[in-house]
Amino acid sequence: MLKLQTCILIAAIFIRPCAADEPPDARRYQSLASLVQAAHTTDLPVVDRIEVFALPVFDHEENREPTPQSDTFLVRPESPKTDDSTVISLSEISVRPISSKAFDAKVAKRIADDWRALKFRPNGAFCHVPTYGIRFYRGDELIFNVSVCWKCHNFYLPAIDPDSGQPSSILYGFDDNAPAKRLLNDLRRLVPHPHIKYPRLR
Repeated sequence: MLKLQTCILIAAIFIRPCAADEPPDARRYQSLASLVQAAHTTDLPVVDRIEVFALPVFDHEENREPTPQSDTFLVRPESPKTDDSTVISLSEISVRPISSKAFDAKVAKRIADDWRALKFRPNGAFCHVPTYGIRFYRGDELIFNVSVCWKCHNFYLPAIDPDSGQPSSILYGFDDNAPAKRLLNDLRRLVPHPHIKYPRLR
């Protein structure tokens, strides 16, 4: 994937219909929404560097103290508790990591492969208590910045509204299965985390 703006441009080129038979905008938005989702999940592009961050475990009620942006990892906030949607605005919060480390192409490939192997699915939980953050890079370009919660098995996913075409962020999930445990174990080996309680590691 390229950055979200580049994704939109590429999708517009390849999804653009013939002038004589142009479908409704909604059809193009649905294709673009699918493209953006895939680019951050099963079709995450090739990366050659990652940064792994052990994040402090904040419960929903705890306050997050503001910290200098240069010393923080970007974490999207909990979804508002609504009956009809888990879509949120692009507002963001930052937390100060416990520790972090950068890794080159070999490790980046393994973690990216772990990520693509997850069984992704919509997520109904409204909490997000991330223990790890990952930044995926290709060259100097940040491809994807994601905080991952293993308590509710979810993360915030950049999204395009399939009806309006507006950018947003949704709380998305993954199954608590062998690939998820493998990813967590790999992250723990790379950057040990002192406070993980979920899940029990095998």
